[in-house]
Amino acid sequence: MTTNEQCVEALRGFIERADREEIAEAQAAIIQFALSQPDLDARSEAMADLQQELAGSVGETLTDPMQQAYYAVVDAMIDRTRDAVLEPKA
Repeated sequence: MTTNEQCVEALRGFIERADREEIAEAQAAIIQFALSQPDLDARSEAMADLQQELAGSVGETLTDPMQQAYYAVVDAMIDRTRDAVLEPKA
């Protein structure tokens, strides 16, 4: 299981490096964290908590434009992942 703290730390590292080659790894970390939650309600809450914690820890302190862009992409990936993991399976 991936904890919130582990996911936040991983995402912070990706954002700090702002390496385009790591974007798939950032998405994988988000998905792994979402799917480690026991049910749909927990997934939604976990994604909201992840987004809030990440914003509080790095969102306001970024001065490098590449890091700011990378953060914006990661934030959007969290939103999209939340939507995707909450969609009922057909």
